[in-house]
Amino acid sequence: MDDDGCQQLVDADILLAEKTVSTYTVNGNVDPLTAKASIQHDLKIAFQEANVNADISTDSLMTCDLDNFYLTDSLTVKLNGEDFFSKTWKNKVSRRFV
Repeated sequence: MDDDGCQQLVDADILLAEKTVSTYTVNGNVDPLTAKASIQHDLKIAFQEANVNADISTDSLMTCDLDNFYLTDSLTVKLNGEDFFSKTWKNKVSRRFV
């Protein structure tokens, strides 16, 4: 886990807080087709003068089989605690002998 803590940008009157959790696994460390990479990232931004708070979260997952890599990415944005934007992307990428 990378916890970048909280930073204050005094000139812009903004507070930033970031945290990233990265997890990499392989079943029993013997089967490369079970490899999985997962990354969760959270960013909190407080625009203090405007009294606006943004919470931005991403969740990324990569798995594979013999022929393809599978990517799933999600983005969620909340403004002042209310849902503002959310989207999930799913992609399949050919391994091409990788």
